Amino acid sequence: MSAGISHLRKLYDVNPSTGAFVIQVLIKQYSDLFNDLDPAPLRRRDLDASVVDYLEECSSDIPVKHKIELCFVAPESIRDDDREGRVRMGLSTWFGFTAAQARNFVLESLKRASHYVIAFFFLIGLSFFIRQMPTDGLVLETAREGIAIGSWVFLWEAFAIVFFKLHKLVSRYRKLARLRNAPLSFRYT
Repeated sequence: MSAGISHLRKLYDVNPSTGAFVIQVLIKQYSDLFNDLDPAPLRRRDLDASVVDYLEECSSDIPVKHKIELCFVAPESIRDDDREGRVRMGLSTWFGFTAAQARNFVLESLKRASHYVIAFFFLIGLSFFIRQMPTDGLVLETAREGIAIGSWVFLWEAFAIVFFKLHKLVSRYRKLARLRNAPLSFRYT
């Protein structure tokens, strides 16, 4: 067992039947999981930002190759199967929507990067075309240089998206998709 996994076993419980790391969230009432300012019913309400941050941080701690489970620990006095079902639906809806949104950001970023590459080729081709023109005018030469520089800016933006920004977006999508697919349980004490 690697040192990292033994450290994780100190931080998180492990479900002996599945081998999944269990992320526990202590709540006093079901509404603790949701944004107090959102008037929507629980099944459609926005999650509380601190809960989202905590779950994402815990998910980041545990390598993606390991399974996770979510366990909400609550006092026995609030047990209500109907509300618990609505909370489950709300969590599922929120993580599903947010994961789909993150996936759309990834796809949109790839689309934007491809548009930048197309603009690069168009502008660099235009600058070579202008270079072939038989005039020695200062305006034409300045335009050609400006177009060539602009083309490289588009290529740099595509490069920056693919190699710098995309990793962060894909990582967020994976965290959210993992949380969306994680088994969810309630334990009452």
